[in-house]
Amino acid sequence: MSPACHRPSPAPLGTVVGGRYRLTGLLGRGATGMVYRAEDQGGSGQVAIKVGAGEGDRSGWIRRLVHGEAACLMQVRHPRIVRLRGLARVGGDDALILDLLPGETLAALLTARRGVPLGEGAALRIVDDLGGALACLHRAGFVHGDVKPGNVVVAPDGRATLIDFGAARRIGDSAGPASAGENLADVTPAYAAPGLLAGEGPDPRDDVYSLALVALAALTGRPPRGSGGGDPGAAAGGGRPTPSTTIAPVRRIVLRRALAADRADRPPRADRFAAQLRNPGLADRLAAWAGAPRLPGRSPTPPRHALS
Repeated sequence: MSPACHRPSPAPLGTVVGGRYRLTGLLGRGATGMVYRAEDQGGSGQVAIKVGAGEGDRSGWIRRLVHGEAACLMQVRHPRIVRLRGLARVGGDDALILDLLPGETLAALLTARRGVPLGEGAALRIVDDLGGALACLHRAGFVHGDVKPGNVVVAPDGRATLIDFGAARRIGDSAGPASAGENLADVTPAYAAPGLLAGEGPDPRDDVYSLALVALAALTGRPPRGSGGGDPGAAAGGGRPTPSTTIAPVRRIVLRRALAADRADRPPRADRFAAQLRNPGLADRLAAWAGAPRLPGRSPTPPRHALS
């Protein structure tokens, strides 16, 4: 059965999980399970419980997703990565007990704004947070594999936290999800790097590519690629994302480098990409100046801000 064909039934509200967490609401559901709000009867407040539910052949695949996410989060600690509190069972299904984060997903924020950008400062702060989280994840030996606005929770103070590590894989694994026969069901093609879609092994630079697309969405207010209308990131003819002209020229240069088709041409570290996007270096400033249109009779001397 295709993962997209089955929708698991929710557990009854009021169910107590792990002897202490009482389910109080359903936060969301998808092809691989549900996420509940729960009250910790031990007194530590509310948590999120992510249940991986499946039937038949897909149950083993979902179990691998849940256990893979748990293995990753057990080894990674960062203030901008959702915290795993423990493991449990809901009915006959495996579940993760996670911090319940305040705020909304970046996807929901962008949808509510209907194409209006977040503002450069807010967008760059989100990219900074995600860049630091991904750098920590990569140092621990993992690739997230599904960086997208729907997997970013933005708190009321503007800080961003990375969630949903079901697609995470160890760096150095021999193949990505496509060649593993999983039909990319645990990643989002619109935000996935070309190598990941082609079934190549996981690489941190694929997360950098996806982070650049998230940055593009935050800076423009619209998704860079997708099935909906308005596609500011798709290049004519090839489908390769290109930064919108509404973004400052020097930042477009940084984004283009991160969106290179060849992994080797992208920045190797997510935190450095985020820092470069916020404060482009001299070479990028000069390249932006060199590519700017010239007014007749103007001196070719670079403006002072390009050299600052």
